[in-house]
Amino acid sequence: SMSSHSDGFFAVHLKEGSGAAGKGDFLFSSDHLIEMATKLYRTMLSQTKQKLSIDISDEFLVQFRQDKVCVKFVRSIQKNGSIPICKRKNNRLLEVAVP
Repeated sequence: SMSSHSDGFFAVHLKEGSGAAGKGDFLFSSDHLIEMATKLYRTMLSQTKQKLSIDISDEFLVQFRQDKVCVKFVRSIQKNGSIPICKRKNNRLLEVAVP
Protein backbone atom coordinates (compact mmCIF):
# COMPACT_ATOMS: atom_id res chain seq x y z
CA SER A 1 0.00 0.00 0.00
CA MET A 2 1.09 3.57 -0.62
CA SER A 3 -0.47 7.00 -0.45
CA SER A 4 -1.38 9.17 -3.41
CA HIS A 5 0.95 11.92 -2.12
CA SER A 6 4.63 12.34 -2.99
CA ASP A 7 5.68 11.40 0.54
CA GLY A 8 7.70 8.23 -0.13
CA PHE A 9 5.79 6.08 2.38
CA PHE A 10 4.76 2.54 1.55
CA ALA A 11 3.63 -0.50 3.53
CA VAL A 12 4.58 -4.10 2.87
CA HIS A 13 1.80 -6.38 4.08
CA LEU A 14 2.89 -9.88 5.05
CA LYS A 15 0.62 -12.80 4.30
CA GLU A 16 -1.24 -13.92 7.41
CA GLY A 17 -0.21 -17.38 8.53
CA SER A 18 3.33 -17.10 7.17
CA GLY A 19 6.25 -17.45 9.57
CA ALA A 20 7.29 -13.82 9.18
CA ALA A 21 3.76 -12.49 9.70
CA GLY A 22 4.13 -12.74 13.50
CA LYS A 23 6.14 -9.53 13.51
CA GLY A 24 3.51 -7.72 11.50
CA ASP A 25 3.61 -5.51 8.43
CA PHE A 26 6.36 -3.04 7.61
CA LEU A 27 6.06 0.69 6.98
CA PHE A 28 8.93 2.18 4.96
CA SER A 29 9.93 5.57 3.60
CA SER A 30 12.01 5.93 0.45
CA ASP A 31 13.11 8.70 -1.87
CA HIS A 32 12.86 6.08 -4.64
CA LEU A 33 9.32 4.81 -4.11
CA ILE A 34 8.56 3.93 -7.74
CA GLU A 35 11.83 2.02 -8.10
CA MET A 36 11.15 0.11 -4.84
CA ALA A 37 7.61 -0.79 -5.91
CA THR A 38 8.86 -1.92 -9.32
CA LYS A 39 11.62 -4.06 -7.78
CA LEU A 40 9.22 -5.68 -5.29
CA TYR A 41 6.68 -6.36 -8.05
CA ARG A 42 9.23 -7.91 -10.41
CA THR A 43 10.86 -9.99 -7.66
CA MET A 44 7.49 -11.35 -6.48
CA LEU A 45 6.52 -12.21 -10.05
CA SER A 46 9.80 -13.97 -10.84
CA GLN A 47 9.98 -15.91 -7.54
CA THR A 48 6.33 -16.91 -7.06
CA LYS A 49 4.72 -16.35 -10.49
CA GLN A 50 2.13 -14.20 -8.67
CA LYS A 51 1.45 -10.53 -9.26
CA LEU A 52 1.95 -8.21 -6.31
CA SER A 53 -1.13 -6.22 -5.41
CA ILE A 54 -0.30 -2.51 -5.11
CA ASP A 55 -2.99 -0.37 -3.50
CA ILE A 56 -2.87 3.42 -3.62
CA SER A 57 -4.95 5.04 -0.89
CA ASP A 58 -4.69 7.85 1.64
CA GLU A 59 -5.87 5.51 4.39
CA PHE A 60 -4.98 1.85 4.91
CA LEU A 61 -4.59 -0.71 7.69
CA VAL A 62 -1.30 -2.22 8.78
CA GLN A 63 -0.74 -5.01 11.28
CA PHE A 64 1.92 -4.13 13.89
CA ARG A 65 2.39 -7.32 15.91
CA GLN A 66 -1.09 -7.96 17.35
CA ASP A 67 -2.47 -4.46 16.70
CA LYS A 68 -4.19 -3.24 13.56
CA VAL A 69 -3.33 0.41 12.99
CA CYS A 70 -4.91 2.77 10.48
CA VAL A 71 -2.32 4.86 8.63
CA LYS A 72 -3.98 8.06 7.44
CA PHE A 73 -2.32 10.63 5.17
CA VAL A 74 -3.49 14.23 5.49
CA ARG A 75 -2.34 17.53 4.02
CA SER A 76 -0.19 19.49 6.45
CA ILE A 77 -1.41 22.93 7.46
CA GLN A 78 1.99 23.82 8.93
CA LYS A 79 4.92 25.00 6.86
CA ASN A 80 7.29 22.13 7.65
CA GLY A 81 9.12 22.21 4.36
CA SER A 82 9.02 18.95 2.45
CA ILE A 83 9.25 16.62 5.46
CA PRO A 84 6.24 14.45 6.39
CA ILE A 85 5.39 14.39 10.10
CA CYS A 86 4.14 11.16 11.70
CA LYS A 87 1.94 11.40 14.79
CA ARG A 88 0.44 8.49 16.70
CA LYS A 89 -3.07 9.74 17.55
CA ASN A 90 -4.03 6.71 19.66
CA ASN A 91 -3.41 2.96 19.64
CA ARG A 92 -5.29 2.55 16.38
CA LEU A 93 -4.34 5.61 14.29
CA LEU A 94 -1.06 6.85 12.84
CA GLU A 95 -1.50 10.19 11.08
CA VAL A 96 1.06 11.31 8.50
CA ALA A 97 0.94 15.02 7.70
CA VAL A 98 2.39 15.56 4.23
CA PRO A 99 3.32 18.89 2.64
